[in-house]
Amino acid sequence: TGHGTYIFPSGAKYVGEVLDGIRNGQGTEYSPSGAVKSSGLWRNGSLVNGPPRTQATAPPSEVSPITRSEMTLKMEAGTFLVPVTINDAITLNFTIDSGSADVTLPADVFMTLLRTGTLKDSDFIGTQTYRLADGSTVPSKTFRIRTLKVGDRVIENVTGSMTGVEGSLLLGQSFLRRFHRWSINNSRGVLELE
Repeated sequence: TGHGTYIFPSGAKYVGEVLDGIRNGQGTEYSPSGAVKSSGLWRNGSLVNGPPRTQATAPPSEVSPITRSEMTLKMEAGTFLVPVTINDAITLNFTIDSGSADVTLPADVFMTLLRTGTLKDSDFIGTQTYRLADGSTVPSKTFRIRTLKVGDRVIENVTGSMTGVEGSLLLGQSFLRRFHRWSINNSRGVLELE
């Protein structure tokens, strides 16, 4: 949810506003060649109004070039950890977990953010049921993290969920999928974001 760029496997791009991963708000869709396909107001993934395009225009500069960043990882108990700053308030080591749907915070970290005022009532999204690795399902509060900073990269409006106090800090897909590409370079011990 927020403003971003989606790059499709065909090379087509959407630049604009999204709500829960669906085009909602002002946005522009570009063909793989960079020509504007459609632009205007989107609702639930469909263009509802926009001026007709008579000629192709180049995409805005924010679409390219794609920038690349690297962050040094720590190894702990067989998992990779990376320092993450939440809402410019607290920095903690998160496990990189591509199997987690969202960024996950244990209850004690969640409560700390509430007490310090870095999470507000307006940040709450609702409750969602998640399937765990062991096949069980659990309900969890979901909320909007205003900013997550990893290295020099700051991503806004990231969906987070809360686990029990014994849970782990997980850097999941609600953060990772915001990048064109991400990878872990094992030989150099770095997270690469592009």
